[in-house]
Amino acid sequence: MPPIEAESQPLGSLKRSRLGVLILGTLLVSSFAVVALWLLDISGNAHPNVLSRLVALVWMLSLLAFSVDCVVRCWRTQRWRGMVLPALLLLSFVVRLIGIGWEAGEGYYRDEGIYHQAAQNINAGQLLPESFIYGHLLYYLAALALWIQSLFPSQVSTVAQAVFGVETEAQVMFVVLRSLSATLGALTTLPVYLIARRLAGRLAGTLEGYAEGEGEGKG
Repeated sequence: MPPIEAESQPLGSLKRSRLGVLILGTLLVSSFAVVALWLLDISGNAHPNVLSRLVALVWMLSLLAFSVDCVVRCWRTQRWRGMVLPALLLLSFVVRLIGIGWEAGEGYYRDEGIYHQAAQNINAGQLLPESFIYGHLLYYLAALALWIQSLFPSQVSTVAQAVFGVETEAQVMFVVLRSLSATLGALTTLPVYLIARRLAGRLAGTLEGYAEGEGEGKG
């Protein structure tokens, strides 16, 4: 019995490894495909809208599968200790989502209007933004997010209304932009945790990651 158990264990590990590689490969390919279709669309090269929807859907599903796979691997390697980082990332994201629909689309916050207008201009064909108030990377990410939202308008509006209580198209677009900022902000927990854990151990990493999530959420 022990030899059989020793032989079956690497086989299971190999299958998990192949699945992880497949998920990662699908995520990378679909990411490039989404960006390519977005660039084709905003540059005036027409293509079937159903193709963009299909590729975007594959990208979202592969992103979800990749996230689940990472959490599962953390659990399998270190059990509860490995779940600290996923829990901190989830907490950081949830903290940032609280109240994200407040006064969305009302135009009270000038920086939001700048990002929104820059994203709209990019999607209208102006690939090089003329505003240099902020870095252009977020302009392009915002434009891509609004483009993906335009592929699933009714679905996104339904989710936004159910979760954040927004109704108009302008409010939904601003919630999408805020969700993008919330996601990028939550991801800063990852390097903070890893750096703190490397410098001062796992406990310090946990405390620093939690403090980063709480601080950014309140800011």
